[in-house]
Amino acid sequence: MIVRLLSLSLLIAGCAVEVDEAAQTPVGLSWPTPPPPPGRPVSASLVRMVRYLPSIREECRPVHFPSDSERALFQQAIRQLVAGRIERARQTLALLGFDVLDVSDGDRRYHVVQETPGPLVRGWGFYVINLAPRRPLVLEAPHPVHDWNTGIQAAELMGRLGARALIVATTHRCASKYPTECQGRTGACRQVWGKGRYRRSDRAHAVNTLFHAAHSELLAGDPRLVAVQLHGFRRRPGRLRHVVLSDGTRLPGGRRSHSNGLARAMRRLLPRGRRALVRSCNETSRQRYLCGTHNVQGRQANASSNPCRRGPRRSLNRFIQIEQSMDARRPGELIEPDLLRRAMERHWPVRE
Repeated sequence: MIVRLLSLSLLIAGCAVEVDEAAQTPVGLSWPTPPPPPGRPVSASLVRMVRYLPSIREECRPVHFPSDSERALFQQAIRQLVAGRIERARQTLALLGFDVLDVSDGDRRYHVVQETPGPLVRGWGFYVINLAPRRPLVLEAPHPVHDWNTGIQAAELMGRLGARALIVATTHRCASKYPTECQGRTGACRQVWGKGRYRRSDRAHAVNTLFHAAHSELLAGDPRLVAVQLHGFRRRPGRLRHVVLSDGTRLPGGRRSHSNGLARAMRRLLPRGRRALVRSCNETSRQRYLCGTHNVQGRQANASSNPCRRGPRRSLNRFIQIEQSMDARRPGELIEPDLLRRAMERHWPVRE
């Protein structure tokens, strides 16, 4: 009860509502209260839903994490959704404070899992399951607010590519001031506490989250799936790269490497003079930075015995981290608007 009252007071103080900086207005909930009746299909834009997701913003500090039993129950619900047991999943997720919406976006149908609208925003994530996927992909955006446009980019790719699932974080990576127990350091949150370690609220660097639980369950349930995680970075002067891909390791990848193959596909779509802008950490080149070696979803996908504390010994080729400069996330003269989507279509062609 105390935690709920504290969270409510933070909401009243403006802590739990992200601000749309372009409009300078608070971002509202995706649906009015109450939500659409269970089981009734609704028409909505998936991109718009992601654009206006409520989220725990930067420096909120008190961040609530699900218990072990809550994470297990959430994974059970994901299994039910993927198996098509929608009503059972709806009942399970209601116990965790989530709604399951049957969304029609043009000719595409999705089952959308989002927090039940109300005064308490826990930042436990936004999840989309496609029961008729065209490509074996799970699209992930762990830093949709901090890494500008990555959440919207993931939602657009979900529709254009026909991916199996979409996972979007609804907690800012810098919401908590406390460091995560997992390995790695960053300057992303201007750390004072923890001396540069990733924060507990960073979904790519914490394992006790529903974001990580959904990723793990989806990949465990279907060995064909590949998780593609979108990130952004601030390009330093003198560094040539604008897109850096990785399978979560720096190990050399062969011809079947998805990170290498997608990098090649992107370069082929660029003019010859700009092909050096894209590199993979798993090629023979000496790309050493932005390789995602501490990403816990990458470590899990590569069968690390302890994703939080131990790196994998090999790559299972089931994860790609895509780091993008602002130019790559805001396409213009340097990077064409649909470069990533066109490259992914080439790398994962749909065979009718």
